[in-house]
Amino acid sequence: MKSELETARLRLRPFRDGDLDALTSMFSDPIAMRYLGGPRDHERCLNDLRKYVATWELHGAGPLAVVRKRDERLVGRSGLWPCKVDGVIELEVGYFIERESWGQGYATEACRAVLAAAIEHGIDRIVALVALDNIASIRVAEKSGLKFEKTTTIESERLQLYVNANR
Repeated sequence: MKSELETARLRLRPFRDGDLDALTSMFSDPIAMRYLGGPRDHERCLNDLRKYVATWELHGAGPLAVVRKRDERLVGRSGLWPCKVDGVIELEVGYFIERESWGQGYATEACRAVLAAAIEHGIDRIVALVALDNIASIRVAEKSGLKFEKTTTIESERLQLYVNANR
């Protein structure tokens, strides 16, 4: 899949070492990280950054930095990465936007770009896993064209599984 994507307002690109401080700032916010396991410290973010790079090297897809074009600010993360759902390896589209940038449609814009690139690359099934009470994330999934398939449990957490409607 393409490692660089562009929308009207966003640039999605591979993460790099210089993103660590911005990533740590975003991921240390307990409200923004409520559905992603809670806030992360600098060391955990460094490990995340290394995993993002390794995921691309291993799978040819992975998390991308979401950069707002108008000021080149890193405002989030989106992309595809493998996950296991009910014993099957799936490709999950993920999206996270810093709290200061909520409500501007960036998550939907990034998610749609990732989905379009994946479909263009020939990936026919893409899923999103969403916490049952994460209304904002459910809206992003639905606005991006994903449809509810079922509720599942992953690591003791009940999640809604959405799948691309192109299937």
